[in-house]
Amino acid sequence: VSDIFDGETYDSILKSFRVNAGSNDSITAIHPFSEQQVLVFCRNSIWLGTVVLTSAGGIDAAKSSLQLLTNELGCAARRSITTAGTSVFFLSDRGVYKLDSQFDLKLRGNTPPLYDTIADQFDRINVNAVTKSCGIYFANRYYLAVPLMGEDHALISLLRPNTATNTARAQVRVAHNTYKNGDSVIIKGANENDYNGTFTINAVSNITVGGRQAQQFNYTVQNLPATPATGEIFVNRPSSTNRVVFIYNMLTQSWESRDTYGFSIDGFTVATYGSEKRLFANNA
Repeated sequence: VSDIFDGETYDSILKSFRVNAGSNDSITAIHPFSEQQVLVFCRNSIWLGTVVLTSAGGIDAAKSSLQLLTNELGCAARRSITTAGTSVFFLSDRGVYKLDSQFDLKLRGNTPPLYDTIADQFDRINVNAVTKSCGIYFANRYYLAVPLMGEDHALISLLRPNTATNTARAQVRVAHNTYKNGDSVIIKGANENDYNGTFTINAVSNITVGGRQAQQFNYTVQNLPATPATGEIFVNRPSSTNRVVFIYNMLTQSWESRDTYGFSIDGFTVATYGSEKRLFANNA
């Protein structure tokens, strides 16, 4: 019987393991790994469970165990976990990682994610909808659908500066008509750093600029920066659906493409079409 707060010993009475006891971490998924082993993915940690059976078919409590692989990262999306040969891919809050049964299973804080070469794109994943991400392994490739935030060029100027509170209302103009009041957006690239950051927008309205449809909205900035804002300014617009698919090639060990779809991808299915196996993107 395990001691209190001991999550690495099998409890032969309760017939269960306790993962990460005494913390506020939560289990994201349990995924089969190798013979008699499963991976237990929490949001901020990963565990390896080993269940050894007796000759009578029961569980050998003395030999069964639960091993902590890392408490420096976990899995952010249950359906992103996919087995590819001897490897297991998954999406964490820090990027895409791969566990391999043939090598050291330990993932440390300085282990780089697989997306290092395209980190600027993965940084735009909507953290509020990341749990909807889904992946699959097919034809030597790992397909990962994510809710990637869109990106628009922006023009920003100040309205009604308030010297008493040292704040001002900033007005933003963008070319897309996809924003709404209450959206949380990321603004970056302004030379005047007070314009940059994550903000909740209001006063969204449709406008016409040069004969083309556009939008403008407001948000509050601190410290009354110079106006208009300068630099190459971008707004990351929110997206809560999986409309972007990244494809990782196992043979070349690199990301080979990023595809954008006009509908939400809620899952993948491999099925036979004609005489060939094909990959289908599902929309619920």
